[in-house]
Amino acid sequence: MFPIKQSPACVLKWSHSTIWIQNGTTASCWSASVSNTKSLKNFHNTPEKIRDRNMMLQGQWPGHGCQKCQYREQAGHESDRTLHNRKQETYAPELDQNLSAVEVTPSILEVYFSNECNMKCISCSEVLSSQWAKENREHGRFQSGTIKLGPGLTFKETVQDNDTGVWDYSEEKITKQGQKQRLAEFWQWMENNHLSLRRLNILGGEPFYQKNIKDLLEFYKHNPNPELQFSVTSNLNIDREKFNWYMGKFMFLTGNNNIKNLQIVASIDNLGRSASYNRHGLDMLKWYNNFNILCNTPDIQMGVNSCVTALTIPDFKSLVELINSSREQFKKDIWWSMEPATQSPTSPFLHPKVFGHLLNHYYDAILQEMDPTQSEYAIFDGWQKQWRVLEPDIKTMKETEIFLNEMDRRRNTNWHETFPEIKMMMKKCGILK
Repeated sequence: MFPIKQSPACVLKWSHSTIWIQNGTTASCWSASVSNTKSLKNFHNTPEKIRDRNMMLQGQWPGHGCQKCQYREQAGHESDRTLHNRKQETYAPELDQNLSAVEVTPSILEVYFSNECNMKCISCSEVLSSQWAKENREHGRFQSGTIKLGPGLTFKETVQDNDTGVWDYSEEKITKQGQKQRLAEFWQWMENNHLSLRRLNILGGEPFYQKNIKDLLEFYKHNPNPELQFSVTSNLNIDREKFNWYMGKFMFLTGNNNIKNLQIVASIDNLGRSASYNRHGLDMLKWYNNFNILCNTPDIQMGVNSCVTALTIPDFKSLVELINSSREQFKKDIWWSMEPATQSPTSPFLHPKVFGHLLNHYYDAILQEMDPTQSEYAIFDGWQKQWRVLEPDIKTMKETEIFLNEMDRRRNTNWHETFPEIKMMMKKCGILK
């Protein structure tokens, strides 16, 4: 249990760091504003993170992305802060001696080695997908109203409500030399601090297409941490032979007590006909096959990660049903994380709040299928209570149409056929004839 009781102190601000090695940025959680750091030697104690910790100890919300939890709590809903403060067992070890410590050691580390990926999800960008980057180079910049797509588009800052962010074009290049330096600093940090970690999360891109995860497997073969929970978030769009090879290596580490356990988090936003549009390049058969391997392997903990958008809501109920049935059939405690589209250049045009109350009957059906005893119920319920009272944002919805038309042009898809419900809503609002 997080020992600092002063609100709004957050366990993630003290104990958790996310680092993006490719572009040299770090944050305390996915919602928090990122800090640029040329060096990763002390990524957990950047001036921005220390500033935020001091403000929290003084009883102040620091902003810089924390508004998301602030607004949820003010509305009487569960937030990521309250959820993690209540449930998370690990925290920065310095707090055992000094509850005012602001220069601390992380117990949870989340690492993005690079953007190398085999897919280009609609709610992503070239920052996290090499396939997005390739597509942007092929098609160049596209700008219409507030829509911006194309090479060099980078995240600048979080806006106040944290549902969107400011993205703009940058001529600054990610140099291989800088990336190589930061990678070397990461491995040096691991040599010195890996035993302090209680959880290590690896994300992408797609980790199983990146060399660095093999290096991590070799690292823990020679540098055991029997207290470590190792987690990999994957799109599961991987050939079975390759997937089984990785699972064998992980089972060696857990079987020899080199790590405590393994969790695989399967990324999927919904099922049905629209799944492969939302996650372009998705092979659902591969996904199901690998998901079933995980379900049938008792020693592997499982999670599901979903990005909630207006495009996923109509078929979201089917994903709820799959998770419910898998929990029951395989007696698996499947952890489910979900997040609305945020901090992506596409998120303003995909966010459920754009369609307001037009999605209400889907929310009703989804909540009816969800288990009220599971943590995802409270999170989703809090969101939909905010969204269902909103009027449709006609201006942004018009940009949603323009954005989807551009996706179709680039990818030879047809959103009108894939999302008939969205098409009908746009007709109802007079956007389509």
